Amino acid sequence: MKHGLCHAHLLRELTALMALPRALSWPERMHTLLMGYYRASDYGKGVAKTSSLKQLDRSYAELLKLADEEEPPPIKGKRGRPKKNKGRNLMERLKNHQDAVLPFSRHPEVPFTNNPGERDLRPWKTKRKVSGCFRTLTGAQYHARIKGFCSTVKKNGLVVFDQKGFLIKTVFL
Repeated sequence: MKHGLCHAHLLRELTALMALPRALSWPERMHTLLMGYYRASDYGKGVAKTSSLKQLDRSYAELLKLADEEEPPPIKGKRGRPKKNKGRNLMERLKNHQDAVLPFSRHPEVPFTNNPGERDLRPWKTKRKVSGCFRTLTGAQYHARIKGFCSTVKKNGLVVFDQKGFLIKTVFL
């Protein structure tokens, strides 16, 4: 399994850059390009065609060059690392971690976003807010094993209630 950055977060960052008062063309074009990769990969369900990928990759490289020209250079201070703005940081992340930005278009098992992972965490955060904690460590461990089992079963396209015998063996024994 390859690692992929969450594109929901990347698109949100690009949208925030587009909303800034200074007029830069690269964030909007990068947003459009990432959505082009998404469409080419059958909306994140498959692998994009090689011809489409070559064209998109050329556009990606050109767009990173444009972003490098549009973003102001880092400001060198008296000490420490040079200070960069949010646009330059994002542009450098897109450039330096291209292997983690684009794997969803090349590997069908890599999702476009990490929303399923965030959905798995949401009930835990709610439980923590509502009750504050588990009363015993054993109860917390049972809860974690059950939730993890149910999540895995659902992700494999099975019905949780059909797996109840296996659940009892896995969780409680």
